[in-house]
Amino acid sequence: MTHDNTQTASSDPWRNGSLTSRPGVLIRRLHQIHTALFALECGDQNITPVMYSVLSALQQGGAMDQTTLAKAVAIDKTNMTDILDRLKRRGLIKRRVSSSDRRVRLTSLTEEGQHILDILDEKAQRAHERTVESLAPEDRTRLIEMMTQIINANTPNGDQKIPFVTSGDRSAESISKSSATTQKSYQKLIAVEPILQRIAILAELIPTLPDRTLLHAGPPFSDFNNIPKPMRHSIVATASLEGWATSEEDVFAKLQNGDLHLRPAQDFDVVTPLAFIVGPSVYCLEVVDQAAPGNRRFSPLNDGPAPYALRLGNGHPEGLALLRRLSTHIGPKLAEMITTPIALLTILDHGLKNGDDLHGQVAAAQEKVRTLFPDTDDAETKDYLASAGQFALNIIMAAASLMIGAGAGIADSDMVVACGGNGLEMGYKLASDPDIWITRPALSPVGVKFEGQEMAQALPAIGDSAVIDALGFGAACLRTTPSLAEGYRDHVHPDFFSPAAHAPFIGPHPALSDQSIMVGLDLTRSRTCLGINLGMVEKTGTTGLIGRGVSPWPEG
Repeated sequence: MTHDNTQTASSDPWRNGSLTSRPGVLIRRLHQIHTALFALECGDQNITPVMYSVLSALQQGGAMDQTTLAKAVAIDKTNMTDILDRLKRRGLIKRRVSSSDRRVRLTSLTEEGQHILDILDEKAQRAHERTVESLAPEDRTRLIEMMTQIINANTPNGDQKIPFVTSGDRSAESISKSSATTQKSYQKLIAVEPILQRIAILAELIPTLPDRTLLHAGPPFSDFNNIPKPMRHSIVATASLEGWATSEEDVFAKLQNGDLHLRPAQDFDVVTPLAFIVGPSVYCLEVVDQAAPGNRRFSPLNDGPAPYALRLGNGHPEGLALLRRLSTHIGPKLAEMITTPIALLTILDHGLKNGDDLHGQVAAAQEKVRTLFPDTDDAETKDYLASAGQFALNIIMAAASLMIGAGAGIADSDMVVACGGNGLEMGYKLASDPDIWITRPALSPVGVKFEGQEMAQALPAIGDSAVIDALGFGAACLRTTPSLAEGYRDHVHPDFFSPAAHAPFIGPHPALSDQSIMVGLDLTRSRTCLGINLGMVEKTGTTGLIGRGVSPWPEG
């Protein structure tokens, strides 16, 4: 019996489409082309491309065990065994028992192996160059970046991901797009060595904090009557913690008559998330520049998970209850745990290599930070650390503020050194004039709303966590966090998912494995996209967190 498949084929674009429109077909064909070119250049030495890669890995990394070598070359252990046997028979490698672990055998090059590699290097380089010679130089770099991006997106183990590599020439080209004075701010940024120094109440960390002062995110308010409802809820909660007022009417009457003061947190070197309000009794993290200890930034302890966290602005009594516990019990316990400073650059790098953008997604950094805090027998503190899934975010905020702030005070520099939203306006400061807020109307995040919240309205950008994105993480690093990127893809500019997102940033950071990540925001540079990866706070202050998205950088 025969079947007529004409209708099925004609209605199925995949089945009926050209084979050359399928990525796998093109990748296989390109592999065939490269293998043929490699054979033409290196065939006289009877070495395959994968054998050459093994020899190169041994030359670069020295003696390795078989598992490490297999990962370096990205082949399975079974095939590696066959390749090593062939190379050993030719006298190109040698194997020995490790002196530190007699169960492990290490492989290294012989003199003959090094000699063959010296002969092959020039030939192999020519084969690689011929493979891409039809592309313009910038397109060759882009091809490498895109292939790396695809491989990393399909590599679950972060330690096996391929670091993005930016050549020295390309780094210099990126840096040169900013003015000489802006480059000075960038150099000061990358010189910062942030460490988590201690945890203490804000009054202890900033003894000069003016009396009866509360600190909010973003630029100053010109009219207290216009403060968004989510932030009003948090102002009342922190004023209640301090014993200054117990109702919204009481708080705002005192703000109007000068009995209480509300100031931008970043004017006091403090960064606070979303709608959270910081008072003198609030326990805060102190992040210090190990290279310049006088350079410090502060951020409140994370106020716990949704749905009742005060930073989310719904004013739930449970939020204030947790804030009280943080101030009376949990904060002092955490302060005792910091016995030595904790270096933060390695934590940032670990997060970026393992699926974080360090703003909307901080799971890998959180896991790393948690291991640096000793176990505690105190049940309340243990429960807090287990439930506060974004504990690391507040540390990252302080580190980011410290790093970009180091570039301040350079005349004519265009680098952003402070940044935040207050739910009405987005504000930032430039290195050339770090005491002046430049403000624009804030824009609401665009992205994915939670189920049941599709019709809820998001507050315009709010929170000092924008300093993370001004550093070069967050929205510019959506390509490093596939879990977020997939949901955002239909809502934001496609360049957010590629290195093009870093066009407005100055240059790479030497401590980061991924050298395609640029740091230091220069608003004079051309760009196709720029934004802040934020949680969506419901505008009326009743629901709290309703989704996540990117708040576009306000133009003008």
